[in-house]
Amino acid sequence: MKRNYRGKLVSLFILAAAAIACAAAAGQARAQAAPAAADTKGDKKVPKIVLLAGAKSHGKGIHDHPGGLAVLKQALEKAYGDGQVTVELFEKGWPDDPAEMNGASTIVVYSDGWTKHCLAKPERLAAVRQLMAGGTGLMCLHFAVAPPKGTEEEFLTWTGGYYENGYSKNPINEVETSPASPDHPICRGWKAFTAKDEYYYRIRFKADDKRLAPIMTAKLPKDKPKSETLAWAVQRKGGGRGFGFTGGHFHANWKIKPFRTMVLNAIVWTAGMEVPKDGVPSTYGEK
Repeated sequence: MKRNYRGKLVSLFILAAAAIACAAAAGQARAQAAPAAADTKGDKKVPKIVLLAGAKSHGKGIHDHPGGLAVLKQALEKAYGDGQVTVELFEKGWPDDPAEMNGASTIVVYSDGWTKHCLAKPERLAAVRQLMAGGTGLMCLHFAVAPPKGTEEEFLTWTGGYYENGYSKNPINEVETSPASPDHPICRGWKAFTAKDEYYYRIRFKADDKRLAPIMTAKLPKDKPKSETLAWAVQRKGGGRGFGFTGGHFHANWKIKPFRTMVLNAIVWTAGMEVPKDGVPSTYGEK
């Protein structure tokens, strides 16, 4: 009797194990046959914003390119959560793997200029030329509006203007700046403000450039004031947008909300996105 009881138990254990194994195999088969979970964004391309930071220069709190772009990255990721944008910051001026530039909706360069420009190396320029031809946006901030020697005409096409040595001026001033084209999306959500900065002016623009929209102006120089363009935007023929801004000398100015809003709006606009009616929201040590 005991032997029969033990035999029945063994048989039951074997049957149970076999049933579990069959169920697992069936589950695995269903999982392999099932379609992958759908992307919540569907087929819509998620904009990719690439931030290229030059090395820090000029001392503490001045030309802090990685720090300034980190502020902008954080603001964009907070304003556009849930995978609405991808923001990549490269603090060495260029990614270790150049393929990471592929698919960029816009490129923001914040660095020293001329030979120290993030795009001064021939292989980087070659890659950017391809991206520009494909409609990628390009922004240059502060000293980065001084392009590598020999590329001035290209930067005029890509961004609309540049700092020309011997022609442009770069004194430090505390001056009121104002939105210059109220109906332009980059001018949304900010008003005139006063800041101390090394605003370059007398920027070299193309004569009668119909694409050019002044974004921020100020009365400079103080002894013979006239309206000077400190930030500008262009819609390039055949696609792509460009923007230049001569401010950004002092890191502390990123705490000024309208200063920050204008640049964030420009990033979003050059990426081909819609700028919010009140501008891109952000916080950073409000001033």
